[in-house]
Amino acid sequence: MMDFTTEKFSGPLGLLLSMIESEEMDITEIALAKIADEYVNYIRTAEGIDPDEMADFLVVAAKLLLIKSKALLPYLYTKEDVEEVEDLEKQLRM
Repeated sequence: MMDFTTEKFSGPLGLLLSMIESEEMDITEIALAKIADEYVNYIRTAEGIDPDEMADFLVVAAKLLLIKSKALLPYLYTKEDVEEVEDLEKQLRM
């Protein structure tokens, strides 16, 4: 997977997710839109992109968006919402 660069982070997206999940980095300090823009530009210019690589990006990006939304809007999540989100994660993994 490609490396991404923001003001607070530089490296592969999987590492970013790992650092956020282990609370080594605060998700609210990361501009996910900038990461998405970088990936869209990469897709536009690259040839022969591996579908598995795209799927991996989408899964990790979805997890990061979920974590960020929970951090910014924690009062919106009920127990049912959490279960729905877990189902979404399972679907994304498949």
